[in-house]
Amino acid sequence: MFELLRSWIRPIIILTLLFFVGLIILEWGAQISSGDRYSANTAAAGVVNGQDISRDRFNQVYNELTQQQFADPDNPPTAAQIQRLKSQAWTAIVNDISVLQEIAKQGIEVSDQDMYYYLRYNPPAFLQRLSQFQTDGTFDYQIYLQIMAAPANAPMWASIEEVVFPQVQMAKMREVVTAVARVTREEIRRSYLHNTELGKFNIALVNIKDLKDGAPTPSDQEINEYYQSHVYRFQNEQHRNISLVLFSKDITESDWMRVRGEAQEYSDMARGGDDFGELAALYSEGPSAADSGALGYIGVSGLDTAYVNGALQVAVGEITGPVRSSFGWHVIKLLGIKDTSGAEITSTEDRDAIAEINTSHLLIKVTSSDETLDNSEAAARSFKNRAAKIGFAEAAGRT
Repeated sequence: MFELLRSWIRPIIILTLLFFVGLIILEWGAQISSGDRYSANTAAAGVVNGQDISRDRFNQVYNELTQQQFADPDNPPTAAQIQRLKSQAWTAIVNDISVLQEIAKQGIEVSDQDMYYYLRYNPPAFLQRLSQFQTDGTFDYQIYLQIMAAPANAPMWASIEEVVFPQVQMAKMREVVTAVARVTREEIRRSYLHNTELGKFNIALVNIKDLKDGAPTPSDQEINEYYQSHVYRFQNEQHRNISLVLFSKDITESDWMRVRGEAQEYSDMARGGDDFGELAALYSEGPSAADSGALGYIGVSGLDTAYVNGALQVAVGEITGPVRSSFGWHVIKLLGIKDTSGAEITSTEDRDAIAEINTSHLLIKVTSSDETLDNSEAAARSFKNRAAKIGFAEAAGRT
């Protein structure tokens, strides 16, 4: 196993302790649905590290989990499943409060800029479902940005910020935790050998001419005796026939549009006068960041077609807007063009005559967002509930 966290910092140690403290009281919290502890006259559902948890808050979390896992009203949860949901709700509350209390202890603050970037590049799921942010029933990122930029909507966004504030705090806390994770090359090598190296063998090379002509033919009795004394060698492990339905966690168009906004910011900054090389060195996620984004002259046949087409949309010396390729979003500065004879040219009109381009670029990679992963999980849970009702094969045929 990797020795991933070799030097634990104090916030992580405290956070871990708080998490286990929360689990200690989970045994009591999971029973809040029975007896007098959860009667109509009880003001609090429980206490986490000295903080009272109201019945309303517990009911809200419990109801959200129930809606997620048992959305079909014709397939209500069983008594055992209800108890499990209540336990999950309590665990979620314990974790959230423990982390938020540690955030407060560590003085982790959320600035206006943090909130702005979170809302701009991570549109919350509940906002994406609102009709005013949709076009033809699908979330429209451009409309979202327009509504976000309108001064008249400031009161609405102030209310939204209050709702997502804990999520932004959690995100900043995760940054603190993951910042200390480091994996060395030696740790990778040891892990690879541990998982793949099954044994070491000495091999003796024998000339085939030294072997006897023909192999001996055993009798039926010898074969049977050998089998009876080596039955374990002929036993097969148990096999299962399974059916499965896969739910994609691949990057969605919403993920692409989320990252496009970030690329547009860098393009605007570069076009506004910021040094392109400095921006690429600071923000590019490509290997050329070490060279301030510079790629030098490269044959167009060796580059992504979308990258080449995007670069040639501007004149030499100019900077593009976001250009989408198989690698992510690029902001490209076109520095030079050469034709098939190797001579430098400035015209981009005759594409067939262009053999090489000299560019610098800032690359922003696109990954599946938490929202995409949550949607995939929700789809899987919905399928599970549907399969329990109408059968696996029938549910798979409708998926």
